[in-house]
Amino acid sequence: MQINKNCLDKEIALIQNEEIRLWTQDIIHTKAPDTYFTSPGSSTGKYHPICTFKEGGLIVHVKRVVWFAERLMTSWNMKELNRDIVLSACILHDIAKVGKGSGCYEDYEKHPIFAERYFRKHINFEPVEEFQKDWQIKINDCVKYHMGLWSPKSIVKPLGKYTPHELCVYTSDYMSANKELTTPVDIEIGGVI
Repeated sequence: MQINKNCLDKEIALIQNEEIRLWTQDIIHTKAPDTYFTSPGSSTGKYHPICTFKEGGLIVHVKRVVWFAERLMTSWNMKELNRDIVLSACILHDIAKVGKGSGCYEDYEKHPIFAERYFRKHINFEPVEEFQKDWQIKINDCVKYHMGLWSPKSIVKPLGKYTPHELCVYTSDYMSANKELTTPVDIEIGGVI
C-alpha cells in the first residue's frame, strides 16, 4: 500500500489554532510511523465496523472518530480552543496502536501508554520529560485516557473524573468502534458494503 501522509489533512484543517494545527500536522506528516497509515482499525474484527478491517482501516477509524467528535462538541457548545484540543487528540489517539509491531494483544491493550511514550520519545519536548504547553498536556491526557473503561489497569481513571476533553475523545472513539453506526465518512472512502 502506498502511504499517503496527507490523508488526514481535511481533519487537521478543522483545527483553528495555528500552533496546535501545525503541531498536529507535523506529527502526522513527519513523525507518525508508516504502520499508522497502513494498519487495519482492528486486528480481531471484534470491535470495529467492517470499513475499518482493511489495510489503512486505522485511518478510516480516525476519520470516524473526528466525525463523531465534531457532533458531540457542537451539542456540548464546546469553544474553539477546547475543540482544537479534542480534534488533535482524536487525530493522534491511536498513533501507537501498533505498539511493538508484533500484533500481540499487549499492543492493543497498552496502546494509550505507548502513545504517551511515543510523544515523549519522538516529539521534541524541551526538556524531554515535560510537555511545554497546557494544550499539549490536555491532548496527551485525552490520548492516554481514550479507552475509558477498557484502559490499561495502570492508568484507569473513573469516567466521573474525566475532563470534558477526555470524555469527548473517549465517547467519540467508542462510537466510532460501534459496528452498527454508519457515518458519511464511510461512504466517502467507499467503506460501506
